Amino acid sequence: MSRRLSTVSIASSAVVAGLTAGPALGGPTFAERVQQGLSLDASQTVWQVLCLGALVVSMTAAVSAHLEKTSDLKSRVGAAQAAGAMLAGLQARLEYGGLAVEEAAQDYQNILAGVSFVPEGQRDTTSSSGRREFHLAGQLPVVAVAAALLAVTLVGLIRGVAAA
Repeated sequence: MSRRLSTVSIASSAVVAGLTAGPALGGPTFAERVQQGLSLDASQTVWQVLCLGALVVSMTAAVSAHLEKTSDLKSRVGAAQAAGAMLAGLQARLEYGGLAVEEAAQDYQNILAGVSFVPEGQRDTTSSSGRREFHLAGQLPVVAVAAALLAVTLVGLIRGVAAA
């Protein structure tokens, strides 16, 4: 999941750079060429749409980067795997080692305290996956729409330059 969040963040940042590069480097001439190429009424429309697209995709990049950083998936997976191994050992000691139930209960609580990030309902060791998944469904369309906006802008620029 961390890889997906990183990919969305990087792709979003690249699209933002693409959306802002034309106006930043080409200035009014860039906007006029795109306006002519797309048969728009005013070059102001080009600036507004590109800036709005850059804003939205920039926010997507920031959210993706933040989710990646705060989820710290690698250390959490390691802690969950270690807790699973400790719980299996605790079960074996309880079944075969004559461990007192009171002591086992205390060890169980200590092990669970180490994985407090796992939601209560998912701490059952008999569950099939026990994984928490983040969904990127809301972020990927934003990047795709912005990439399409960038493509339309490039087509407009090419047509505008060819017409001039």
